[in-house]
Amino acid sequence: MKISKHFKVLFVSIFILSVFFLLPSCTKKSPQKEIGVKLEGLNLKAPTGTVLLARVYGGGAEELQLLTFEKEKPKGKNLEVGPLVNLGKEKFYPTFRKLQSGFIGEMTKDSQKFYFIEVDNLYFRKVESTERKLISDVGDIVFLALSPDEKKVAFLSNNKNDIYVYDVEKDKVKTFSSLLEPTKFDEGKSFPPVYHLDWLNNEEIIFSNSDLMVLNVVTGKTKPLTETEDVYEAYFSLSPRKDKLIFYDYESYSLFLLDLKSKEALKVNNVQGYVGIPYPFTWTPDGKIVAFEIGGEDVGFFEIWVLSTEKREILKRLRGKGGKFLFTPCISPDGNWLLYQEWVRMEKTGEVSEEDKNIYLYLSPLKDLDKKVILYKTTYPDNGFRALNWK
Repeated sequence: MKISKHFKVLFVSIFILSVFFLLPSCTKKSPQKEIGVKLEGLNLKAPTGTVLLARVYGGGAEELQLLTFEKEKPKGKNLEVGPLVNLGKEKFYPTFRKLQSGFIGEMTKDSQKFYFIEVDNLYFRKVESTERKLISDVGDIVFLALSPDEKKVAFLSNNKNDIYVYDVEKDKVKTFSSLLEPTKFDEGKSFPPVYHLDWLNNEEIIFSNSDLMVLNVVTGKTKPLTETEDVYEAYFSLSPRKDKLIFYDYESYSLFLLDLKSKEALKVNNVQGYVGIPYPFTWTPDGKIVAFEIGGEDVGFFEIWVLSTEKREILKRLRGKGGKFLFTPCISPDGNWLLYQEWVRMEKTGEVSEEDKNIYLYLSPLKDLDKKVILYKTTYPDNGFRALNWK
């Protein structure tokens, strides 16, 4: 039978198109095999953005690292995630001699610049540069916060009772003196000031000194944030929308949610008795969920609790496997993911068993926290990864 020229062309075209569509599925390796983990039934976008991490080593050296997630998002309803090497890249930054309490570093919104504390002093640098600029050397700086418009940086020193504000445009540091005083507590105990602050707006700072106070950096005047009496308001955190605030009361061992418009403070229902100090706090963008680290060596555990601000109840208590400690939760900018570290379980003798020496940096979907994937794995005496912020 004689085949027409037109039929031959049609046949060849169909064959080429078949090969074109079938070849990728035959030759491409399974993404699940490449990256190892598949979270079923989660219609979520892949995590994006950049995480600023404090990298802690057993020998005492610390570094800042950037964990950058790729912008490409997987297709379909199933989200496939895996080791960091497949999700993004890391960059290493200056060595720290000690890990400071509080926020030791904060990025700008574009993730291209950051301020950080190294050897007690405050510095600035650009991500793609090796040069850094000294902002302040007042010494023993323990906390910093970047204003919403990123034109000012507020910071505290552990050996002074002042608040400092660096004006980025003027390149000057302004000192607000004698704002922090030791606080007399019950049973005759004297507590040092709680070094914590945050920006309420571009002109006002909330800081904690027995009561929650507001400092206007333009006028230099201060005022109480609330009229609440007999509440030792210590560690606190503002919601992303600046409409509510969570704080911990040392005296009653309670968590409170404060509405900044009505100034009404309501207690979180199912947090009773001393279970350690909750800190740091991390929020979803809408302010409906707060996650925080809680515990201490005196209570024998470190866990991560997830709180509904609408219900004022703890929705989930994340516990480490076999009593391991969980540290430094950090919620993604889209509110879908929780990043946290699982650390070792220390025996009473100070020893760590071989099976407990693995340390993990986990990523979990907030809607299903029982599922998690490993981004990084390291081994004790390495102390792992502390997420500072995610932009």
